[in-house]
Order: sequence, then C-alpha cells, then structure tokens
Amino acid sequence: SYANDENDMVLDPKLAEHLAHWGIDVMQMEKSDKTLAEMEVDLNKNHSWSKILEADKELKAVREAGAVGLVNLGNSCYMNSALQLLASIPEFEGRYQDPEAKLRVSAASGVVEDVLAQTAKVTSALTTGRYAPPLEEKPDDL
Repeated sequence: SYANDENDMVLDPKLAEHLAHWGIDVMQMEKSDKTLAEMEVDLNKNHSWSKILEADKELKAVREAGAVGLVNLGNSCYMNSALQLLASIPEFEGRYQDPEAKLRVSAASGVVEDVLAQTAKVTSALTTGRYAPPLEEKPDDL
C-alpha cells in the first residue's frame, strides 16, 4: 500500500553496518567512474563550439519556398522543427501541399475544425513562397 509517510527520504545512521552485512565495506570503496554531471562538464569545457556556431563564416539570410517556418512563440520551435521535417518528405508534401485548395474546400465540418485542411494549410505555407517574400536590401551602415 502507498502511504504519505513512506514518500519521504530515509536516512540510515547505521548504513555502513547494514552494508557490511552484505560484505560491502564503504570505507574501502573508491570512486571509479565519473558521474554523468562530471562527464557533461568535461564535454562542455572541451567542446569546440565554433563548429556549430559557424563563428568564422559570414552568413547570408535566406527567405524562399521551403526555407520558412512558424514564428516562435516560446517553445513552439520544437513543433516548427517537426513540421519542417514532415514538409520536407516528398510523399507528405505531395499529399498535403494542396496548391488548388481542394483539401480545404472539401472539408466536411468546416476548415477550422478539419485536421486534414489545417495540415494542408500549414504544409502549403511551409513549402511554397506565399509566406516568403524576398528580403529587403538594407544599407550596410545599419
């Protein structure tokens, strides 16, 4: 049975004696491996971040069909990544791109409630140039 008083941490003042019963001598034990936290710290200290940050490269902004996503609303970047991945699959794009809006027009219960129609709208937005107008050229001094 579950009892609330069993949910608290148990401190055993005679832990060494209890472990000795099973042949474990805590005073003779040595740490042999790093903890996961120690391994993470080592990895972060020695990691070459410039490889993923493209520190030595001049990046060019791109806005074109297939290179746009959703506006990030906190943690919606995860959903955006999944949708962009799905939209990049040729079979998914072919099924849901819907350039003639046939899927949206055929929605039985109305477009707002129809998952198929909403999927077609998002896929069309991500894979076509409709929401990817050309970038405006900005002067270099800005």
